[in-house]
Amino acid sequence: MGLDYVEDGMKRRTLFLGILLATSGMAYAAKKDNPVDYNIALHVSKSEVVYSCNRSFLGSPGGCGMRLWILANLNDEILELRGNTDALIRIGDYKAKQVVTDHVPDYGDNRRYQILFPDGEKLMFEVVGEREK
Repeated sequence: MGLDYVEDGMKRRTLFLGILLATSGMAYAAKKDNPVDYNIALHVSKSEVVYSCNRSFLGSPGGCGMRLWILANLNDEILELRGNTDALIRIGDYKAKQVVTDHVPDYGDNRRYQILFPDGEKLMFEVVGEREK
């Protein structure tokens, strides 16, 4: 009786581990970004790194530092975007997706976009200005 009990326990642990590994793999795959989700055409016409002091941004502490500012055309709308990096990106065409933002009044703008680069890297930007054509 003792040996059967141990074998049953081992089988249950093995089954549990197998299920755990399978579901964690599925959860990882579900969280992975799909390039098809980046369906907004974005053209960067200006890219510059500037020294600025600001509030907390995208999970980083506020304060002063170098930030990337770009002028971009998104679906025929000209926007100024700020990214939390000190590296330039090249002028050109990219794909982006709008990230869910907090609710703001109709007259406000709290949009955020994530840009997908050709090598699979991603960078988050927030709208800090808009212009008329």
